[in-house]
Amino acid sequence: MAAFLPPESATWRAVAPEATHSNEAELLRSVEYSLRLLVWAKTKDGAKNRNHPDAVLFPWEKPQAEYEFDVMTFDEANAFLGWDVSA
Repeated sequence: MAAFLPPESATWRAVAPEATHSNEAELLRSVEYSLRLLVWAKTKDGAKNRNHPDAVLFPWEKPQAEYEFDVMTFDEANAFLGWDVSA
């Protein structure tokens, strides 16, 4: 029965929160962040460019510092893409 629940149900959001991501959610986050920036700009911290507010992250997003990057050599990339450059 749970497999046929609508995407806006609480069960669906708990199981796969990234599936409920929408343009409306992005727009709301942008509006909210812009309003917080406007309020912050009028404070003493804003005048001195200190304690800048952070953007709100969705539950499935990691903060920028937590992203991990893998490194691949050209030979590994060619093998991964299936390119033969030995000509």
